[in-house]
Amino acid sequence: MDSQASVESVLAGLRARGVRRVFVKRLAHNDNEKNQIYLAPSLDGLVRALNAMLIYGSRSESTRKPDSRVGKPKSIAPLDWVWISSGPDAPAPNTKLIHYFQYPEVRLSGFLSDCSNPPDSLRRNRLGGYGERWLLFGSDGATTYGGVLAAERGGALPPLDVARPSEISDCLSEVWLETTKDTGVAIKELLDVWHPCIRLPAIGNAVIPFKGSQGAGYTLEALMGVPTNATPGPDHAGSELKTFRFGGRVTLMTPVADGGLEQRLGARKFIQRFGRIGRDRQSLRFTGTHRVGQTTNGRTLVLRGMTRHVLETTSVDLVEVPDGRILAAWSLERLSASWLKKHDSAYYVEYEKDAEHNLIRFLGYYHCRHTSPERLLDAIRQGLVVYDPAHTIKNGKLKVRPQWRISSSRKTMEATLRRLYRSVDWHPPA
Repeated sequence: MDSQASVESVLAGLRARGVRRVFVKRLAHNDNEKNQIYLAPSLDGLVRALNAMLIYGSRSESTRKPDSRVGKPKSIAPLDWVWISSGPDAPAPNTKLIHYFQYPEVRLSGFLSDCSNPPDSLRRNRLGGYGERWLLFGSDGATTYGGVLAAERGGALPPLDVARPSEISDCLSEVWLETTKDTGVAIKELLDVWHPCIRLPAIGNAVIPFKGSQGAGYTLEALMGVPTNATPGPDHAGSELKTFRFGGRVTLMTPVADGGLEQRLGARKFIQRFGRIGRDRQSLRFTGTHRVGQTTNGRTLVLRGMTRHVLETTSVDLVEVPDGRILAAWSLERLSASWLKKHDSAYYVEYEKDAEHNLIRFLGYYHCRHTSPERLLDAIRQGLVVYDPAHTIKNGKLKVRPQWRISSSRKTMEATLRRLYRSVDWHPPA
């Protein structure tokens, strides 16, 4: 779009393509196709906002910056990027986010490569012909669309009054093109009132009574119009819903191991081989609270590959201490995908239960925003996030629950959440 475009035309083009959250970057002189475009110091919130998928294993080749080491791994998030302009849309198939976590910085790269009609003002050898430049971009949930505004040589662009500072990065601002239903407002309307325990079987169905340990979670979901689910995505308007009582534990996610003996043998054979007889003397169970740096039932968690930085981790392994056998392993890709799909915005809602009358009352909530694989791995490294499986075979019926959990201790829960998320706010009843 360059100098011929207006702010209004770029925003209208993004809106027409389904983008609602637009990021704006005022470009510096060194923001070009050669030096890449700096966006943020970390991946907190950014990967989820652009619906990207992280991959690992690429190696940094820089030797000029402090703290950089040749061969140190990078995190890469390929983007389905399309440039919009007054002409046809122009895909840029090699666009990606690169997280150089040793600096640390996240840069946009490859955005002109193999593109039929890229923005001229992003070429390093053409910068002298332009004045102030802005990059505007956002995702429709699958594709990321971008446009560039550029003033004439020596000129400035008009103020963008509708833009607000972004919580993701100090160098970004945001424009919201449409206001979505506010999850926090909907939860506030449910606080401090006793609700019957219910669940919603499916969209369009009537709610039904429910009795069981999952009553609080099912009731909150049902009251928010969310059917009972076990999907990897967020629950309500892009946010994950969690319920808790102080003094217990909260399950963050349940990704199945993609490595180790559990994956090779299959869950049933694995439990038969490594499980223990339950207290009921009728079930076979594989359980235990496993954390890094601590041995439980002869097992411990290990961040495989980590030396100086948690993002050097290639997998998180559950290891038999005596012989080093890997019982279960989660690749960095598996953990990252599961975490980012659900947790860039999460509501942890406190509740109490009247067991006699099967009622639930919600007492307040934490709204937690902006996270990254780095935050998750660091919490695992510190023992704040633990692997607490609840695998069971009873009467021939197999139940697999590979739970990653945190403590909901009144003394430590908020501090743990602040490790996992950049922004944590507590909201009591009005």
